[in-house]
Amino acid sequence: MTGIVPEVTYHPKLDVLYDFGEIQQNTSIVTLHFPTQHIAYENVQQGDFSNSVQLEQSVCHNGYTKIIGNRVFQNGAFTYAYLKDVQGDLTCALSVWGKTVSIPKMSFVGCPEWPSVAKEWVARKRYQNWPPPPVVTAIQNDGCILVPGSHTSSLNPDMEWKYCFGQAENILFQQATSEHQRYCFMIFKFFCREIFANSEMSALDIAQSTFFFACEVLPQEEWQASPGPCIWYMIRKLETGVKSKLIPNYFIPKNNMIDHCTDLVSVEEKIYQIATQPMLYFNKLQVALNMNPCGSNLIQQVMQEIGNFQNDRTTALQTFIPAQMESARQSIKALHFDVGFDLLNESYQQRLSVITCSDSLSYNMFLVGALSGLPLSSSVWFALYADRKLQGQLSRPLVLDLCSDLKLKSIGEILPSDVAGSYAAALVPESFFVQFDAFCHDYAAFLVVTGTISEALPILYFCHSRYQEFRKTTGDTVSNQPKSTSFCDENMLNIYAGIFALYSRQGQQQIFTELLEDAFALVTRVNKVYAISWLFKVYASTAGEDGVNQLMQRIDKKPDHFNVQDVPLCGKLIYWPQRFLL
Repeated sequence: MTGIVPEVTYHPKLDVLYDFGEIQQNTSIVTLHFPTQHIAYENVQQGDFSNSVQLEQSVCHNGYTKIIGNRVFQNGAFTYAYLKDVQGDLTCALSVWGKTVSIPKMSFVGCPEWPSVAKEWVARKRYQNWPPPPVVTAIQNDGCILVPGSHTSSLNPDMEWKYCFGQAENILFQQATSEHQRYCFMIFKFFCREIFANSEMSALDIAQSTFFFACEVLPQEEWQASPGPCIWYMIRKLETGVKSKLIPNYFIPKNNMIDHCTDLVSVEEKIYQIATQPMLYFNKLQVALNMNPCGSNLIQQVMQEIGNFQNDRTTALQTFIPAQMESARQSIKALHFDVGFDLLNESYQQRLSVITCSDSLSYNMFLVGALSGLPLSSSVWFALYADRKLQGQLSRPLVLDLCSDLKLKSIGEILPSDVAGSYAAALVPESFFVQFDAFCHDYAAFLVVTGTISEALPILYFCHSRYQEFRKTTGDTVSNQPKSTSFCDENMLNIYAGIFALYSRQGQQQIFTELLEDAFALVTRVNKVYAISWLFKVYASTAGEDGVNQLMQRIDKKPDHFNVQDVPLCGKLIYWPQRFLL
C-alpha cells in the first residue's frame, strides 16, 4: 500500500474533506497488484526479454513511458510489442480509521533501477542538504514502480505507464522531515485541496512536489521557528507556477504537471482569494477540522506570523528571498526565462521593501549575483531576454556585467542582417561562434522558447545552406576538420529536426519535402537508430504510409546495435526544442 497513511501526514478530516464516503476520490490510498513476472529495465540486451521488459520513452510525455514486451528489427526499422494493463478495474475492502471503504486496486510493474529520466534528482545541488545523502542513496537503491496511466495529450493512452515514486515519498516523509515540516505540509495540502477542488489537476501531487522543493531551499529550523512564512512561501510558489503554467514534478522536473490544463482562471482566482484573505481560510481550517491542540496552536502561530511576515527583515533577507532566487535559477537553467525573470523581479522588489541603506544594491548587481553559479550559456541567453524585457531600464546591458572578462561579439557580425533578426546587435561571448552549427541551433532554440518563433526558421535554413556548401567542398572529410571551420553531423540533425518541428507546429509539414533528400543523406551517414526513427516519423508525416514503405526499401544498411541512449536522443529530435534544451 502506498499513499498518505504511511507518509504519517494523514488526518481523517483533512484528507477526506468532511465526508468519509469520498475517500476513494480524495486520497491517494491504493493497493498495488503485481500482474506479471516482468521487471522493467531501461537497457535490455537482445534476447533477454523472456524475464525482463524494456522502457521506451521517446514519444511519451516526460514522466510517462511505454513498456516494450518484444522488439524485432525488420525492413530497416524496429517493431515493438508493448505491454498493456490487462488487470482491469479491481477494488478491495480496507479498514481506515474504523471505517470500511472500497479502495481501488492498481496493477504495476517493478522498476528496480533508478530511472534515467529522474537522474537529475540524485545529482541535484541541495543548499540545505535536504534530503541528506543517506536518504537519497536509499531512495535511489529502491528504484520506483510503473502504474497504468497516460498523459492527457497521449496518442496511445492504453499503452502508457506512469512513473510512480510512492515509496520514495514515504521515505522522505518518514526519515527526512520533522514534525514541524509535516504539520506545515498538512496545512498547505488543505489549501491545495481548496484551490484545485474543481479542476482536473491532482492537488496531492502538486502539494507534495511544492513542499519537497521548499524543503530543499528553506532551512529546517525555519519550519519550527517560522511556520507561517514557510506556508506563505509555498502558496506564493504555487501562485507563480499557475500563472506561468509550470509546476514541475519533484522527481522529474521536466514533467510539467499542469501543461495539459487549458483553463486556469478559476484556479488563479482561488489563489488570489487565499493570498488576499488568508485568515478566512485559516479560520475555516481550524473550525471545520477540529484539529488536536498542537495543531490548533500551530494554526494560531501561523496566522500571527503571516500578519507580521512583511516586517520581518531578517527572515526575508536571509531565508525566503534567497530561496526564491534559487527557484529562479532553476527555472532559468531549464530555459523557462519568463518564470525566472518574474521570480527575480519579485525577489528584488521584496528586498527593496525590507532593506536599509547599508543593504542597498543596484538591479544590475542583484541580477549578476542571482545568476552566479549558472552555466554560462544559460546566463547569457537569459541576459539577452532580460535586456529585451527591461528595455533600457538597466544602467547598461546585463551581458556586459556577466561577461566582463570575456571577448564579446554581436550576433550581426556572424549572421547576415536579414537572418540575424531583432537580436542582431546583441552581444554574446565570441566562444559561442566556434561551432557554427551549434550556435545557429542554440540561437534558433532561444528565439522559439522566448516567443520569437518567426525569426528562428531563417537561421536554421541559413545553417542548412552553409552546411550543404561546406559538404560540396569537403566531401566526406567533415568530421576531420577543425571545429572552427567544420560542421558536425549530429548537430545538423538537430538543425533539420528544428526545421521540421517548426513546420509541423504550423501544420505545414509538406514544405519539408524539399529537404527530405538532404535529411536522408545525413541520417544515412549518422546511421544510428535514433536518427532513423526520427526520419521514419518525418516520412510518415509528409508522405504517409507510401513514404514509410519507400524509406524501408531505401535503407539497405542496418544501424548500429540498439543503445539505451537512442531513446532520449530520438525524443530530442521529435520534441524539438523542448527536450533538447532540457
